[in-house]
Amino acid sequence: MKIVKPLLLTLAIILIAWYLSNNSDFFARIGRISMFTIIELSALILLSMILLGLRFKIVIKALGTKLTFHEWFGLTIIGTLLNYFPFRAGLFLRGYYLKKLKKVPYTQYLSGMFFAEFIMMLTALILLTILVGFGYTHLDSTKAIGIILGILLLISLLVISLFIIPKKFRTGILGQYVNSIKEGNSIIGSFSFSLILLILINCFFIVSFALRLVIASKEIGVSLPFSSTLIIASLAVASAPFYIIPGGLGIKEALAGAGASLSGNAVNTGIMPTLVDRAVSFLWILIIGGIYQFWLSKRYLLDQKDTNENIQKDTSDSKTFSQTYPDAQSLESRMQKAKMIEAILAEELSKKDIKSCVGIDLGCGIGVIASHLSQRVKSVIGFDLDLIALKEGTQYLKSNQPLLAHGDSLVLPIKTASVDFIICNHIYEHVSDANKLLEEISRILKQDGLCYFGAANALFPKEPHTKLWGIHWLPRSVANAILGNKGPYTEQLKSYFSLKKLVQKFHYKDYTISVLKEPQKYNSFEAIPLSYIFTLLPRPLLALLCPLSQTLIWVLRKKSEAKL
Repeated sequence: MKIVKPLLLTLAIILIAWYLSNNSDFFARIGRISMFTIIELSALILLSMILLGLRFKIVIKALGTKLTFHEWFGLTIIGTLLNYFPFRAGLFLRGYYLKKLKKVPYTQYLSGMFFAEFIMMLTALILLTILVGFGYTHLDSTKAIGIILGILLLISLLVISLFIIPKKFRTGILGQYVNSIKEGNSIIGSFSFSLILLILINCFFIVSFALRLVIASKEIGVSLPFSSTLIIASLAVASAPFYIIPGGLGIKEALAGAGASLSGNAVNTGIMPTLVDRAVSFLWILIIGGIYQFWLSKRYLLDQKDTNENIQKDTSDSKTFSQTYPDAQSLESRMQKAKMIEAILAEELSKKDIKSCVGIDLGCGIGVIASHLSQRVKSVIGFDLDLIALKEGTQYLKSNQPLLAHGDSLVLPIKTASVDFIICNHIYEHVSDANKLLEEISRILKQDGLCYFGAANALFPKEPHTKLWGIHWLPRSVANAILGNKGPYTEQLKSYFSLKKLVQKFHYKDYTISVLKEPQKYNSFEAIPLSYIFTLLPRPLLALLCPLSQTLIWVLRKKSEAKL
């Protein structure tokens, strides 16, 4: 079951890509969108965000807790942003916040949100029924109303069936879902007057969504009447509680096409405006969500233990990194990475006598990379704090044995300006002071030496160590709660732009695009997932996507001797 959502998400992305490739004029139409239209769309998107936030505020108030503007608005935007990733982090974050700081039981919170979603769906279906009744669809009214009533009946049967399921099968998420519905029955009385407000807010939300589609459709030349966009918006909103793909990606667009068809328009006239609206909406959700995630986490969610001083102390997990992340020490994956690093070093050290070079491998683990490179150079010394990994490496590496030593990358027992090359692959995020790490690298490098710098990028949504989506974007307290016994989460990932600032005292050569574009030359076919796809993309597009790359591959040289 764990693979279902990723497969559906992949399928949705493929279908959207296929649709866009067969409607190439869509991009030309987008290019004609005026700044005034973007401002109009942005204003309505902001209104929609506020309406969703008010709905959240009313639900929590009905449960006996008041929220400030920054809380109900900020948590709503953050939740919406995190719902774009393949785990329910948005729902969890809000529930965690309310439980920790407002003492709202998690089951009550789930019950309230389920109730609010049900009212939203009901409001949308009623509005859709009214539109059908007034003849705004090309279908026979009786047939259309029958379809809507059939949907309502199906939903009702699904809800009822949950209570028929034997208790022994009500485990995990299903059990929590059923229990939240049961508890919700006991708190519905709290929503008396709030129910009217919820219905009004839902109506305004649907209308604002419909207006956004009207504006978007006019600008891309597929003008839709307001009645048609109301049908599209009602259908999309009614189905929102059942989105099983993050952000409803693909589902929302398909429903928009169905809504356009229902109102007598071409399917494209529903899909295209929805794609434009999604793009502008996601941009604002990303910007505002990022701001509020930082603000709320600093002000509310971080424990006193999560001060910078203690976070630095927590990085002592590197002493047992091989046990925390055993996959990172896979012989196969390390050998793949070793071959790629070897190809880059061979190119960069081509003007030197490589057989006389001495290198350092920081965070060497069991020493696979150091062992492989030691066959090409004079010697390689591997340093690591993980004694368990070093012991395993000593037992494994019987031939071409490099020197594996216990040492801290921030204070290396190496003479100044004595090393030809350094391997610093996915190390900066594990040390307490990344700036100190770069200073130490600069200290021990020869004037014409170089550093292979492989760096995890915080802008990429999938965290490279835990393999979870978006966990590194969450407050540390929330990330630890998600990991449970597998925690704590101590990695300190930096973005592409922060990493550029980190290495500002060096000249750097970016190999990221070359490695993606020429996998045969750099032995990166096996080291990089989906490498074949990147070979098909033009370099300008890869350069545009580079700041979002999962791993950045740079070669650093001291500025005094750098090759410009």
